[in-house]
Amino acid sequence: MSTAIHSRSYRSHHPEKVRAYKQWYYLDHKKRDADRERRAQLRYRFGITPEQYDQLLADQRGVCAVCHRSDPTGRRLAVDHDHQTGVVRGLLCSNCNRAIGQLAESPDVLAAALAYLRQ
Repeated sequence: MSTAIHSRSYRSHHPEKVRAYKQWYYLDHKKRDADRERRAQLRYRFGITPEQYDQLLADQRGVCAVCHRSDPTGRRLAVDHDHQTGVVRGLLCSNCNRAIGQLAESPDVLAAALAYLRQ
């Protein structure tokens, strides 16, 4: 790509070509940038690679580790981890992930909630 597309004069005289180039550039880089961002987030937040995520997903047969369903929002399953140790426990749908978070990741609170539901 020549530097002509970057000159102010060229942009003002050929707005349609500049628009087409920007659209092509955006579409061409969108998936690559999304993949790079996903890889960085998995590594930074959970210490795993996309390949390890995919292996967890395959081990769970593509469903939530708690309710055994896919995510109702259509999103990827969330990486569940122990906030104290950072150890990844599995993949959860958004509902189960939020529920565990709301129960403060406490087995005692979960047991109390279960006892309440069984009354």
